[in-house]
Amino acid sequence: DQKNWYNYPGGGDFRVSLREPAIADELVQVAAYLLWEEQGKPPLSSGAQKELFKCALEDLEAQYSEGLSLRTIVERLLGPPLPPTKGEVAQ
Repeated sequence: DQKNWYNYPGGGDFRVSLREPAIADELVQVAAYLLWEEQGKPPLSSGAQKELFKCALEDLEAQYSEGLSLRTIVERLLGPPLPPTKGEVAQ
């Protein structure tokens, strides 16, 4: 059925780039904070803070590229969402 296909001019295959969702800075900050806690909360220089942030981002990107959803990654870091309280609507 031609309605479901796009005929590329000249025929042949073509590549479509799919953007990955960006990992929010807030999530990277949480991951970096947890890494810092695991290391015993050492004092960090500005450069060490940036390196820790970079390591946290790389770890999150690796988890995402392995096929984990962002929701699963968030739940691993923060735990599952709390159930709605009386009168709240679940999301």
